[in-house]
Amino acid sequence: MKIIIPRSIISKLFEHSLLQDPNECCGLLLGNNSEVVEILECKNIHDNPLTRYTIDPLQLLEAENYCDENNLKIIAIYHSHTHSQAFPSTTDINNAIQSMWTDPFYWNALKNMIYYTLAITLEYIVAFGLALLLNAQIRGRKFFRVAFLMPLMLSPVAVSWMIGKSMLEIRFGPISRLARELGWENPSFFGSPEMARG
Repeated sequence: MKIIIPRSIISKLFEHSLLQDPNECCGLLLGNNSEVVEILECKNIHDNPLTRYTIDPLQLLEAENYCDENNLKIIAIYHSHTHSQAFPSTTDINNAIQSMWTDPFYWNALKNMIYYTLAITLEYIVAFGLALLLNAQIRGRKFFRVAFLMPLMLSPVAVSWMIGKSMLEIRFGPISRLARELGWENPSFFGSPEMARG
């Protein structure tokens, strides 16, 4: 999800971070859809606020009530790392890995990626092998070349047929609609064998 954070909100985040220094600050980003319109600074109640954060549950309840009253949503949680590099902490990385391993969408996406990678690799191997075979001096080489190129030559014909059929379709086709506008009550191009053949 893409989140839009205005510069004024970013300035407030920096101010909150500096005020809480050396402890980690934390809070909520509130807004509509994906645009942040205000921040709600929260108290860090963790036992070790220098390197960890925990938002006070009472403030979370207050934030929910505030959002309901002002037609806002809690878009995200923020916290600071004022004395470390701009890189996720080991806790953040472990949490991300844990959530990834338990997410069924991740495994489904990974399975699809592996399947398509193997399928495309196999296609390239078979295609390369057939190309080498057709380039060799074998019996019936011309026949096999034509047979392999036939689908390539027939696909434009099939596409043209589908486009033509959809354009002449009696209910939604643009040519049938134009024919109705010009006075033809029932423009059925495929209604009679003679017209369909024509």
